[in-house]
Amino acid sequence: MLKGDIEVVDRQDGTVYSADQVVWLPDDDRMLFTGNVKAVHEDDSLTAQAGELLEADRILNLTKEVLLEAKDPPMTLRADKATWQIEEEMVLADGNLIVERYEGEGKAATVADRATAKKGSLDLGVQLITLDGSAQLVFSDPPVSMGSERLRWDLPGKLLSSDVPLTIINRENEVALSGQRGRFNITDEVLELTGGIEALANKNQSRMTADNLTWFVATQTFNAVGNVVYRQTEPQFVLHGPQAEGKLEAKTFVVTGGNVVTEITPDGDLGF
Repeated sequence: MLKGDIEVVDRQDGTVYSADQVVWLPDDDRMLFTGNVKAVHEDDSLTAQAGELLEADRILNLTKEVLLEAKDPPMTLRADKATWQIEEEMVLADGNLIVERYEGEGKAATVADRATAKKGSLDLGVQLITLDGSAQLVFSDPPVSMGSERLRWDLPGKLLSSDVPLTIINRENEVALSGQRGRFNITDEVLELTGGIEALANKNQSRMTADNLTWFVATQTFNAVGNVVYRQTEPQFVLHGPQAEGKLEAKTFVVTGGNVVTEITPDGDLGF
């Protein structure tokens, strides 16, 4: 057992491990770290209060106050516990996962995007984050929030996707969208949803359902295809058609193609 400001250097890749206390178990190819545990590899660092290094497998298990700090892109990851698969450049995090991406440098850096989930993973090689269990991702610009049981966040590609049901909310215009699966291009601010689409504008209580939807966040316009149904309360009417385009918040709605049906209910209930 070694105590004090202990530092261990991995000669294979230059990773530096440090802790208040280190126990080396050579027969088991293990090292146990306790207190102010830190692992630094190139531009990334992992800290925690306890850790175990499996030397043969090149795996570092960390528990208690786990924090990953990366410089490219600037981001942090926090969790109750984590496993760093060193050769695979993969970090598996479990328990109260929080990921924050920053913009700016030094003290001027601010949180641009924030994700939470029960657990997840970070592929350091391709910079891909997977969020599992009550996953939520909040962007500051555009003012969009996304929620699903599983989200994939491609950092360099600036793409967010889910192959399970998801919900998207534009916080500025109070428009909520949901579908069975979807993909959000962060750079172009274009959202594509497939299957069981529902869109609701909270301010004017207009509502639309469709099979497929492309939503342009910057202009708040959309293209909807397949079994499109649009409902609004003032004036009260329902539109049915094979495809449509418009702006839900502004009640601008054009249905085209095939058989278009309009139902007007002057004093009735549209069934919202």
